[in-house]
Amino acid sequence: MKKLFLLLTLLLISVSCEDSETYGNIGEKCYPDNTCNEGLDCEDNLCLEPIGGLREPCYVDRTCDIGLACSPQPVSECVIPNGMIGGYCLKDSVCTEGTCVNFHCE
Repeated sequence: MKKLFLLLTLLLISVSCEDSETYGNIGEKCYPDNTCNEGLDCEDNLCLEPIGGLREPCYVDRTCDIGLACSPQPVSECVIPNGMIGGYCLKDSVCTEGTCVNFHCE
């Protein structure tokens, strides 16, 4: 009986230790389908916070995805460039696209 109990205990321990690796959280491996938990991107099989998109941190070289600009430091987030629709108006309430309404280009 003691041998059976010992054998069952060892079997349970080996099964529970089989896949203790976690996936999908920041800094962890991506899930097998190359996804991560909500709000994270899978890059080179690693879950990371997204960067370069609208209202996301700028890339290290202070650039952003196409059509966006990196705001001044210390914030350094990607925004719609001034003068463009959705961005702030330029000096003298001018927009390169659309018209200036309440300091924003529409």
